[in-house]
Amino acid sequence: MSEVGTFVWTLGGSLSFAALGGAFGAVAAWKSERTAGSPLATRLAGLLGELLGRRWQPRQTGTVAGGIDGAIFLGLIGTALGLAAAGLRVEPARWLLPVFVFLALTALGAVLFGLLASEMIRQRVGAILGVFLGGVGGAFLAAQFWGVRHIVPGAALGMALVIGLHWLLLPRSE
Repeated sequence: MSEVGTFVWTLGGSLSFAALGGAFGAVAAWKSERTAGSPLATRLAGLLGELLGRRWQPRQTGTVAGGIDGAIFLGLIGTALGLAAAGLRVEPARWLLPVFVFLALTALGAVLFGLLASEMIRQRVGAILGVFLGGVGGAFLAAQFWGVRHIVPGAALGMALVIGLHWLLLPRSE
């Protein structure tokens, strides 16, 4: 691969993984509702606030610091994967893009399950019981109508249905 190709794949790996890590880190830190991040990222977040002329609340600083930490961490991994992609004789799009999609879906799943867990904790027993019954009921109905192979999708659909109904029908408690 040419030097330009090496540069493009390395830069692409760095930027795409840094964006993914930054988004995940920011959401995770924001949801934790407290100051998060390494000392370096917290200092960089403070400097960014000064540069923008803003004085941030601790949660805002934690969100920015979490994003910085995530961007640095996955950015370095993306750089390594980009260099590996450039060094191999295999077309990088054949394996680097699936790795990125896998990581993106994993991060999205982590965010969604984290939000689900925090909401279930906030709603207490009613939400936990509802999700449990929705999952078991969905698995049972899927097994009855479509066969045992469809238990897992049935459970997921049952849980999603209960969560959706809960979100639509019950009043919000702040």
